[in-house]
Amino acid sequence: MNKIFSKQESIKAKIAVVLILAFSLFSCQTTDQNSNDRASFDDLGLEDIINQDKSVTKAITLLEKGDSQKALENIDRVLRFNPKHKTAKLIHTQLTKDISQIFSSKRYHDYKIKGSDSLGSIAQTWLGNSIYFIALARSNHIKNPGLIKAGQIIRIPILKFSPLVKKEKRRSKANIALIKSTMKKGQYERALQQMNKLFILKSEHQTLIRIQRQALSSISDKAITIPERKQSIRRLINIKNETTRKLLLPAYQYFIRRHEQNIFIDEFLLLFEDKSYRESAKKLIKAKTIKGFNDNLKRVIKTENKLIDRLHEEAIIFRKKQQLDDALTSWSLILLINETNTLAIKYHERTLKLLERLKNL
Repeated sequence: MNKIFSKQESIKAKIAVVLILAFSLFSCQTTDQNSNDRASFDDLGLEDIINQDKSVTKAITLLEKGDSQKALENIDRVLRFNPKHKTAKLIHTQLTKDISQIFSSKRYHDYKIKGSDSLGSIAQTWLGNSIYFIALARSNHIKNPGLIKAGQIIRIPILKFSPLVKKEKRRSKANIALIKSTMKKGQYERALQQMNKLFILKSEHQTLIRIQRQALSSISDKAITIPERKQSIRRLINIKNETTRKLLLPAYQYFIRRHEQNIFIDEFLLLFEDKSYRESAKKLIKAKTIKGFNDNLKRVIKTENKLIDRLHEEAIIFRKKQQLDDALTSWSLILLINETNTLAIKYHERTLKLLERLKNL
């Protein structure tokens, strides 16, 4: 009986030794596995979205402390299981992309940090998402985002919804309203001065140009006599020279030219009434050299035709009197007024040929 028990104990002892050896071998193999094998074993829980979110939250905490390497490892693990995880993708972009590719803005604002600020709260206000504290930290070379200090200056890209842009929009609209109010009071020159100096956003530029043209038209309509037109020209030149906005210059130049043209037309009409036809023609020719003459065509066309008739009559008389140079001058003036006038072309050529023959005698 004792022998039987001793045999059983011997078998149990052998089995125990085999199990110990097997366990030792398994332990050695497990210990020899690399860290990536262990990580993949631990990562199995990341199939659950809740665990993914927890891992992302942990990464954010690491980033707030300045540990971007461990944070990126966390984010990479999450993205392996869920490549579409929005927050993880946003963090990954900020950690891996060139900082210039994250924001397309070309404008930046120097922001002075307040005591109540965190980099996350600044990012939420200025960039629309607190997660952008990562990009802010990178672009401003802040190693530990959780340790920013009041009074510290950081550069923030200006986006469409940034507080500065909202403030600029309010200011621009208020200035447009002020200019319109000045216009209603009939203070057109003052309104133009306001347009030159007040802050107006680019998005309001077309509105500004439209109001400017209204003001300039009102000023032009009030200037009727030659002295009034000359005075308007001087004032408009002064206002034009004050502006730093290039977009306003074309309208100023147009209305200044228009005044100058109207002065020449006024003088042309007055001289025609005085029967000073040659001097009248010279004023008309000057008016025609200024761009936009067709706008005044109705005002001058009848008198222009009469002037051409008078000049032709004078030229014929000069030719009969053998005053060929005077005749040529009159026909030349007609051709400067209307280069297609057939009578002037014909008589001008004939007179030139006659002069040539006389010289050869």
